[in-house]
Amino acid sequence: MIRRLVAVVLLFAALLTLGGCWNYRGLDQLSIVVGIAIDYDKESRLYHLCYEIVDLSGMNKEAAIQSKTLTSSGETLFEAARNAKKKEADKLFLGSAQVLVFSHQLVQEMGILDVLDWFLRDAECRESMCVAISQEDTAAEILISSEKSSGMMSTILREIIMEDNEITASANHVQLFQVYNDLNTPLHCTAIPTLRRVKRNGDDITELNGSTVIHEDRYIGVISPEMGKYLLMVYNELKGGLITVALSDKPSDLITLEVFESYTSTDFTRDGDQITFNIKTTTFVTAMENTADLGLMNRSNLDYLKDIAQRHIEESIHSLVYYCQQELKTDILRFGEMIYKRDNKFWNEIGDTWGEVFPTVQVNVSSRVEIRNAGFIK
Repeated sequence: MIRRLVAVVLLFAALLTLGGCWNYRGLDQLSIVVGIAIDYDKESRLYHLCYEIVDLSGMNKEAAIQSKTLTSSGETLFEAARNAKKKEADKLFLGSAQVLVFSHQLVQEMGILDVLDWFLRDAECRESMCVAISQEDTAAEILISSEKSSGMMSTILREIIMEDNEITASANHVQLFQVYNDLNTPLHCTAIPTLRRVKRNGDDITELNGSTVIHEDRYIGVISPEMGKYLLMVYNELKGGLITVALSDKPSDLITLEVFESYTSTDFTRDGDQITFNIKTTTFVTAMENTADLGLMNRSNLDYLKDIAQRHIEESIHSLVYYCQQELKTDILRFGEMIYKRDNKFWNEIGDTWGEVFPTVQVNVSSRVEIRNAGFIK
């Protein structure tokens, strides 16, 4: 009995040494990073990092949380990150970083795979960080908020990117781990949201401007915001957005449809050496603006509008496919991934030459549009 009692006492004594946090730090000892921009100077061969940091010095109940920026440089990414400590008394905490922005020069000249690997191996960084590419001279420009804006720029950028699919549907939202995985799949390609600065009322603001296509860790081209909508549709990831169609007999008269639901199924067939992909889309929309004064109380007019919208979607997807096959020459449509997953034996036969096969595949598109309502008239 005494032995058991002694054992219990020793056990509780050992548990006391295990309590607490092994690397505890108070907020007053940390600089919370909410956004990171990465540039590379080819002439000096230096990486330049720009951090957006939460500014806790002027916090009050009424004003929005503000931020400040901190820059550092180094011959390697790790060196540049450590050199930031020379300018900041507190340790930089990356666990709350929400967006990672690359400069287009870095993408074109160095690639981003090694950078992604470094961030993923860091113990603090979130794998779910939004990734974007700057169309400006530097990535740091994207994190520099306007004097008239309030709040943290990185938070604003994250909301713009994540909510785009449901509002304008111009670019796909990708996270840090997704970009890394995409570049390490058999297709080795991905599309990353692109940001640029524009003037509005004399003030510089940041806006989403389509996607940048990367293949085998190198810049290939861009997907325009309009094409991005139909790329999302091919992915079966379209959640919203608008489709504006012109009546065939009155091109100046437009009708805007709002997408509420969209479903896409894709399969492929083989006939000898010829591969054919069949894309079928079903889109549920509402007629929101009718500048053509088309009487939508008339059933025949509704059917006419549906036919116009269906042909518009089919033609837009065909244009996207042609652009990817003949200009980008990159399978950003994920056709090869489908073969890889559904017929791995066949992929093993053609995978090494997929870059030559992809431009030759045939694509059939069939679209169905259902108009749920046309305002108060239906």
